[in-house]
Order: sequence, then structure tokens, then C-alpha cells
Amino acid sequence: MAFDVSESASIPLLDGTSAGSFPLSKSASLIPVHHYFRSGNQMWAADMYKEQTKNERSNFLMSPFAAQLLLALTQSGAKSDTALELQTKLHFPLDDRTIRAGVTECLNFLRSPKDFQIIPVNKIYVRHNLRVKQEFKQLANAEYKADADNVDFSQKVTAAKVMNDWVAVHTRNQIQDVVSAEQLRTNVGAVMVSGLYFQGRWDKQFSKQLTKMEDFFKDGVDVVKVPMMHVQGYFQYCKSATLQTKFLEMPFKGGQVSMIVALPLTKDGLHALEEKADKVLCKMKFKEELINLTLPKFQLEKCTDLKKILMQRGIQTLFSNQADLSGIAGKKGELSIELILQKTAVRIDEEGATTPSTTDTTHIESSLFKTQPKDFIVDHPFMFYVSTDEIILYAGRVLDPRK
Repeated sequence: MAFDVSESASIPLLDGTSAGSFPLSKSASLIPVHHYFRSGNQMWAADMYKEQTKNERSNFLMSPFAAQLLLALTQSGAKSDTALELQTKLHFPLDDRTIRAGVTECLNFLRSPKDFQIIPVNKIYVRHNLRVKQEFKQLANAEYKADADNVDFSQKVTAAKVMNDWVAVHTRNQIQDVVSAEQLRTNVGAVMVSGLYFQGRWDKQFSKQLTKMEDFFKDGVDVVKVPMMHVQGYFQYCKSATLQTKFLEMPFKGGQVSMIVALPLTKDGLHALEEKADKVLCKMKFKEELINLTLPKFQLEKCTDLKKILMQRGIQTLFSNQADLSGIAGKKGELSIELILQKTAVRIDEEGATTPSTTDTTHIESSLFKTQPKDFIVDHPFMFYVSTDEIILYAGRVLDPRK
């Protein structure tokens, strides 16, 4: 996944000619089957986030949505216990048709001619001597807007280049080097790559002139200087005494995608908050408030080993010689998954990579408002996530904006 947000919130766009492009619709309506995918997404996002905190001691970023799509596709090609294990552990309905209908509705919901574009980038690579079944490839293309193909893993350098080039092409070179030749073995069965690409602009743009170096408490004690952006305006805000956290919703233009910042009330409160990720990554009861927002610029890039996370969540069969992926290729026991890699990247700063804003009029003096603004100063470690219609597109944390 890659997205690039600036003070003008301008993010590079993937052309998505073969992977598919799914901008957001302002008039999309949801029917009940979409609820299954959405609620499963929230539970999976919390699971994924909690597992990531066990393995990571620094900033991180991930896309629950892109991973969910890829794994939903995988279960469509799985049989018997392999499929059931994926469905139960990933909070999917226990029926492939219902899953596929939910995915279709979700992807249809992400369609519109302007404002945003969200492009899942998912592909399954199977060893060259076990041909991908044509019906599965058609399913991947048509219903999941993904792909599946064969590659010769014995040619490690070439195979890695094929996979990395495909991801790079579909993200305008914003995501590169997902797979290294050293990660591949001659007898690899299948490798899965995942990502998400997003383009959007802030609804309330930041002013470049207001950005300045200020303090950030990277661990609650140590202070570092980082560029801080500033804007004032009405935002959706809430404060949770239970979670000891303040939340702020930052909408993108069009109002259907938002970034939610979860800021602990204490400078060293992030660890306690992350233990309650399931309560954080859900719908909050926001109230519109006048806010003075101070947000650090930051840039994250992360390659996540989803296999490790899935195994920690109890998914074992998929990676064993007991796997039944006969809907994808071969017979039961002939194919298992070796690697599931997701590369994610985000940049939040003054520069938009495609159409940076030249407007610097977004700061409004407090005297124009009848109420005193609340300060929302993001000067210590925080969680954030980006969602649309309660679907978690990506989530992460910032411990030190400089890294």
C-alpha cells in the first residue's frame, strides 16, 4: 500500500490498468452482505494490529483491507479444512459465495469519477510447473480485481524482479522491492504480494507557511525536533475516558474517506492504548468541535510478513503440506503458501507528488469564531488509521516522526 498525503493532501495516483481502479462513490448504497465484510474487516484489523505490535518496536504501517482482499481470494481457491480455517480465523462468513458477494459490493462501493481513488494491488505467484487454473485467474481478475500467475522460483533473481516490477508498475514506482531473491527457495510453492494505493486531498488543507520545527516526545521523555503542520477549523472530535485517548477525524475531499488520529492523553500512553486496538479501530461517537490542530509531518515505509501474523492467529494449514489449494492449482497437498508479503508506504508533508496545492488560505483566525477552539496537539506517540464506511483501509502508529 502506498499513499502520499501533504499539507495539500495530494497523493500520487496509480493508473491501475490491469489491477483495477476503484474510486469512491458518493451515492453508493450498502446491502446486508456488505456488513459481513465490513465487520470482519474491523475484527481482522484489530487482530493484525495487535500481532504487529508483538513483532515491531518502531513505527509501522499496514493495510488490513488489502490483506483481507488477498486472503478472501485465497479462500476462494481453498477447499475443505484449509478454507474453513481461513474463514473462521479471518472473521469471514462460512460461505464463499457470501464472501465474494461482500467483496464485490465493497469494491463497487469504492467507485466514483473523482475525489478519491483506492486501488488494491494483490497477486498470487505459483511455481512454474503447477499451472494456475484458468477459472481461478478469471475469478481473481473479475471479482477481486487481483491477479494470479506462474513464475519460476528456481530463477530467484528473475522471479523477484518479475514480482517487484509488477508491484512497481501498479503503484507508479511508489512501492518497490517487496521481495528479495534471498527470500525465495527453489521448491517454493506460492508467494503472495499485497498492497493498497490511495489518492486524495485533505478537506481542510494545511498552510505551508505555518509549518515549523517543534518538540515531539518520542517516548514520553526524550524530546526531538520535528516539522509540525498547523490548521484551524471544525473537525469531528471525541475524548474517551475509558481509553484515555482523544480522537480526531480528518476528512479527505468528498467526505467519504477520513484519517482518524488516536492520541493518548498521556505522553507515554500508547502501549496501553494498543492493547485495546479492537476498541480503537471502530466507530467513535464524534462531535463537531472547533480545533487547533498540530500534526507532525512523517514518512513510513514497511514490509510486513503476513505469514508470521497469520500463523500467530492460528492459521497453520495454509502453509503446510496438508493445504488444499486445488481451486488455485494442482491437487490437495501439491501447493502451499511460502510467503505473504505486504509493502506499505505513506508520506505526510507539504508536497503533493502529483498536484500539490498552491493555496495557503486555510488558517482562520479564532476571532472569526464564537467559540474557543480546543487544542489537538500531536506531540507524542499516536495511532492512526484511514477508513471509509467503517472499512479500515490502513492503520499504523508513529513513535518518532523522523524515522
